[in-house]
Amino acid sequence: MVPLFGESREVQVGRALVFGACRGLQVPSGKAGGTNCTCAGPGDADPSGALNSRTGATTSPPDARQRRKFCELRLRCAPCLAGTPERAPSDPPPARQTPELARERSGLRTPNEWGRPGGGIGGESPVFTLQQDPAACRVCESPRGRGTAPPPRIPRAMSQSAKQILGPDGPLAQALKSYEHRPQQLEMAAAVERAIRTKQHLVVEAGTGTGKSLAYLTPFVVWATETKKKVLVATHTKALQQQLVDKDLPFLRKATGIEFKYVLCVGSQNYLCLRRLRLLDQLALLESQSQVDEVEKIRKWADSTRTGLVFDLPFQPAYGVWNAVNRESDLCFGQKCEHYEKCLYFAARRRQYAAHVLVANHHLFFANMAADWRALPEFDAVVFDEAQGLEEVASDYLGLSVSNTQLEFYLNSLLNAQTGRGVLAPFPESPVKAEAANAISEVRRTSRELFQDIAARLGPRADVVRVRQPGLVADALHAPMAKLVERLTELQKHAKSEEQELELGALIGRGSELSRNVATFLEQSLDDQVYWVEVSGRRQQRFTLKVAPIDLSPTLKGDLFAKVAPVVLTSATLSTAGSFAFFSSRLGLEAADELAVGSPFDFQRQVLMYLPKEMPDPSSRYEDFNRAAAAQAAEICRLCGGRAFVLFTSYSALRQARDYFAATVPHLEALCQGDEPLPKLVQRFKRDDGSVLLGTNTFWQGIDVPGDALQCVIITKLPFAVPDHPLIEARTERLEQAGRNPFYEYQVPKAIIMFRQGFGRLIRRNTDYGLFALLDPRVRTKGYGELFLKSLPKCEVTSEMGRISSFLEEWREQQPAASAAGTDGAEQPIATERIPE
Repeated sequence: MVPLFGESREVQVGRALVFGACRGLQVPSGKAGGTNCTCAGPGDADPSGALNSRTGATTSPPDARQRRKFCELRLRCAPCLAGTPERAPSDPPPARQTPELARERSGLRTPNEWGRPGGGIGGESPVFTLQQDPAACRVCESPRGRGTAPPPRIPRAMSQSAKQILGPDGPLAQALKSYEHRPQQLEMAAAVERAIRTKQHLVVEAGTGTGKSLAYLTPFVVWATETKKKVLVATHTKALQQQLVDKDLPFLRKATGIEFKYVLCVGSQNYLCLRRLRLLDQLALLESQSQVDEVEKIRKWADSTRTGLVFDLPFQPAYGVWNAVNRESDLCFGQKCEHYEKCLYFAARRRQYAAHVLVANHHLFFANMAADWRALPEFDAVVFDEAQGLEEVASDYLGLSVSNTQLEFYLNSLLNAQTGRGVLAPFPESPVKAEAANAISEVRRTSRELFQDIAARLGPRADVVRVRQPGLVADALHAPMAKLVERLTELQKHAKSEEQELELGALIGRGSELSRNVATFLEQSLDDQVYWVEVSGRRQQRFTLKVAPIDLSPTLKGDLFAKVAPVVLTSATLSTAGSFAFFSSRLGLEAADELAVGSPFDFQRQVLMYLPKEMPDPSSRYEDFNRAAAAQAAEICRLCGGRAFVLFTSYSALRQARDYFAATVPHLEALCQGDEPLPKLVQRFKRDDGSVLLGTNTFWQGIDVPGDALQCVIITKLPFAVPDHPLIEARTERLEQAGRNPFYEYQVPKAIIMFRQGFGRLIRRNTDYGLFALLDPRVRTKGYGELFLKSLPKCEVTSEMGRISSFLEEWREQQPAASAAGTDGAEQPIATERIPE
C-alpha cells in the first residue's frame, strides 16, 4: 500500500516525473484541479498522456475530474479549491465498479483509477514514491514541500488487540475504578476486528449495558492509526454523538496512550460566517429591532467563541437572524475570503481532514450522501450506532420537499414587500432593479395562488394527503420564476461588490432549485417515489410538498454498501423474532456478518412487567381505550411517586392523559412533549423528583435517564406506524404487489423494534430497577401479541396493582446497602475535552 503522509513527494508516472508540493507542483502550465491550479497531472507532464516505461505506449489524458483526483493525492492543493469551496478540500469518492474494488480502496487515489480498472496499458501500474516534509498545508494539514520527515511514532498500544485493551488486564481496566468485565463487549469487539480485517459488513445487536461504543471504537482506533485511514461514526441522537466526543473517545485516548485525533462533525449551516456578519447591515436583511439586538449579541459572542457553532450561543437566535449570518456553501468565498484565516468552519474542516475518527449523526451522513459526498472528508469505513432508525432518516434526505413558507422566505430575502429590506435594497434605483422587483411581486402572487389551489384541491381533509397522480394543479410558478431568474441575472451585472454579486448569484440558484422541486412534485417526474402534502400550522398554514423513495435498498446497496467497507451497523434493537432479515432487507444489505450479544443486566430480578387484566381494544374502541389508559397510567404513577415515562403513539392521546393527570394526581408534575425543547424537558425530569414525562415518537428512543430518577416506563399502545401515512401506505402496497404480507413482514417488525426501544429506556445500569407497564390488551388477545412479548428479556409479570407497590418497596430497601458497597455500576466521571486541537 502506498503510504499517505510522512515522506518527500515525487510522483513518477511511467517516464514522466513530477515533483509535488501541496501549495503547487514545480511544473509548467498545470491544470489538474482547476483553471488556476498549479498542480500537474500526468497529462500535463506528457501532453500525449502517461508514457508506459516498458512498452512506450500512452494512456489517454485524464479528464478534469480525474486530474483533480491526481492533483489531490491527499495533498489538497489550495489552488484546486478556488471557486468550489464546498468541495474544499476534497472531492466525492469516485464510483467503484465492483464490491471487490470497494474493499481494496486505499486512502490514496492513484492513476490506477484512470482508464480501465486494471491500471495503465497492459495492466501495468504507475510507480509512486512519496517524500514530504512535516510542514502542514494550511488547508488540509497534510505535509507539503520537499525533504524528508522523521517516521511517525508508533503508539505503544498499536500492536494490541481490542481484547487486550478491553480485557480485565488491559489499560481500560487499570484506568477505570468501576471497571466490569463484560464478555459481551469483548465478543462484539472481536467481531468488529474481523470485519475490519476481512472488509466485510457487520450487523451487531448489543443489549443495553454491553458497552458497545468502546467495543467498536477500540478496534477502529487501532486500525485507523496503524493504516492512516479514517472511520466515520454516525449516531441517531445528538446525546450519543456528544457522549462519544466528550467522554468515550477522550477516555480511550488517555487510557491507551494511542495518539489518535477525533472531531465532532456538524452541518456547515451551524457555523457562523464572519463575512456575512460584517456585511449584514449593507445587505439590509434584518426586519425588526429585536433581530438587530440579537445580531449585536452574536457580534459580541463572535469575538470570544472557539467553535462558532450556533449550539454554543448563550441564547436561541431567531431563525431569520441565524439564517442571515450562518455559513452557506453557495455564499462562501473559500480561500478568497478575507476572514479565511480566522474562519472557524474551515478550522473545523482542517481538523476533520487530520482526524482518524469523525463523529457525525445520521442526518449529516445522508445529507453528505445527497450532496454527492462533498459535505464531509472522504472516509474508509462507517459505523452506524443507533442504526434502528436509518431508513427513516435516509428517506428524508434522499427525497425532496418544498413549502409555501420556504418560497415566501426566499422572496423576502430578495426584497421584503412590507419592510423594503432584502438583498436588492442596496442596489441603486434603475430600470433593471424595477423589473426585478416586479418579477418578485409576480412570483409572490403566483406562489400564493398555487398553494391556495393546492389547498382547494385537498379540501378539509387530514394533515397528510397522498397525491397519486401528476397534475394536482397546473405549474403556474415555472414561467414567472424563470423570468425572475433572468431579471436577477441581469441585475447581478450591476453589483457594486463581489459580496453583492455572490449573494445575488446564490439566490438565483436557490430560486431555480425551488422551481424545479415544485415542478418535480406536480409532474411526478421521479419514478419509484411517493408524493404527498403535509399541512401544518394554525395561524399561517404551511403546505409542504414531499417526495421520498418507496424502496431505499437499491440506492443504499449501490451507493453505500458497494463503495465503503466495512460498514458496521449496531443498536440494542435490530432483530425481530431472532432474525436480522427485516432490518437488512430494508437497507439493501445482502452480504453481512451478523452477531447478537445479550445484555449483562438481570432483567428477571430488576424488572416487573405489569399487564392489566381488562382494557378496551384500541382498534375498535379507541376513545374508551384512551380514557382507560389515562386512568391506569395515573394510578401507576401515583404508586411509583412519579419518576415515570408515559409513552404514547399520538398527540391526541397524550393531551387527553395530561388533562386527566391534572385532575386526578395534581401533586405529580406532568411534563409534556412540546412544552419545552427535549433536552430541557429531560433535565427538568431528572432534577424534579416526582415528575412524570409524557411523550410520543421521539421519546421512545435515545433518552438515557439512569438511576432513581426513572423507575417506571408505561407504554400505552403498541407502536404501529400510522397505516395511511403515504410512505407507509406506498411501502405496504409494494409488498402486496409482490404477493407478500405487509402486516407481518413490515408493520409488525417495525413496531417490535420501536417497542423494544421503549422498553430499553428503563434499565440503563446494573443497579437500576423498575416497572414496565404495557396497557395494550392486544398482546394477549391477538396472535401477533406473542411476538412483542417474546422480543423482551424474561422478567416477572403481574396483573395486580398491589405487586407494583411491594416490588418497588423491596428494591428501595436494597438501595442504601448497594450504594454503601459502591456497586452502582456507573462509570466514574472522566475529565474530557470537547474537540482536540
